[in-house]
Amino acid sequence: MKTLKTDRFSRRQFVKTAAAAASMTVAFPHVLRGAADDKPIRFGVVGCGGRGRGACRDAMSAAPNVKLVAAADLYEDRLEGLRDAAQDMADLDSKYCFLGPDAYKKLLDVDLDYVILATPPCFRPLHLPACIEAGKHVFMEKPAAVDPVGIRKIL
Repeated sequence: MKTLKTDRFSRRQFVKTAAAAASMTVAFPHVLRGAADDKPIRFGVVGCGGRGRGACRDAMSAAPNVKLVAAADLYEDRLEGLRDAAQDMADLDSKYCFLGPDAYKKLLDVDLDYVILATPPCFRPLHLPACIEAGKHVFMEKPAAVDPVGIRKIL
């Protein structure tokens, strides 16, 4: 039968290790804070209804450098609703507001760090692969799809 090897720290080793760790936090305080970059995180949203507006509000309130840059929706009233709701938090330029069934394609041409997909789940098998092919990070809620064909497309 094998015996377990238990190497115990001596008190001296523990004090040395703790002192070294403490001195590193004093020498490099940015390590404790994290390497927060002031570069803006630019995102766009596809689907500007209630879920899209809420997701945008949450994203922009997460950090001061997160900026809503582009929006796409099938319906003009929802796009305008997002612009009105985000007015105090974002300066959404109208040239980056896209309408119509192919609006998501225009949004993907904008320089963005990530895209929020806030569309109904039946559209996600169409939107997600397009986002990935465009090299964008994606945030979307579950479900990813609602039928076997959509699931196969996602996988």
